[in-house]
Amino acid sequence: MTNTSPRSIDLVHISEENYSTLREELSEAGGAVIDLGGFPNLSESVIHGLAVVASGFLPARAPVLLMDDVDHTERLLRMTAELGLAGAIVDVRTLGSAPAIAALPTVGIVLSKQKVEMSVLLRIDWTPTAADILTVVAAGMHGILAEPFIGEETPPTTVKKIATTLDADIQSREKEMRGWLQQMGAVSLSELKRHHLRANSYESAAMSGLRLEGYRQPLPMWSRK
Repeated sequence: MTNTSPRSIDLVHISEENYSTLREELSEAGGAVIDLGGFPNLSESVIHGLAVVASGFLPARAPVLLMDDVDHTERLLRMTAELGLAGAIVDVRTLGSAPAIAALPTVGIVLSKQKVEMSVLLRIDWTPTAADILTVVAAGMHGILAEPFIGEETPPTTVKKIATTLDADIQSREKEMRGWLQQMGAVSLSELKRHHLRANSYESAAMSGLRLEGYRQPLPMWSRK
């Protein structure tokens, strides 16, 4: 995802900062992400207009997605479905890793209420672990959006080194995820569901509605719902 000079494989991040140059930016892009948090107080009719404009400027069949903070997940997913867009991105960068992961099952519940299929990604500001990825998938989402090499003092700079490092990181995550899947009794990512998840602290159980590890039922405040 980029703000300017996209390639045919890039999604253009649309916000108030680059709205005036959309025609030039989108004509050769691979898709667009409309950042609802990047505009002040957008009404739903204006969001609809932005989606129409983005689709019109993009090459044929290029995807358009909406993005917003996790606090607005219900509206985000509802509008994505109503507009017939390719998907949505739930932004949890302001929460920190632990609260964000704990909130995922709740996001999954909102997603399960949608009658239209859509791809839903999670945008984070830390390097995801194998456990993070599995939690996202089990919660009903489809992937994670994160910048590479977050927090590294000396990240790779050449194209070859970047590709080699990313490939090694991906292989390491895949190996670790296979181990986790075996422990949970699942053969593949497609088999992961909410019931595979457990909270490892009372706080996480209270936030997410998951069963606390070692218990058969969610906490009472969730069981009554």
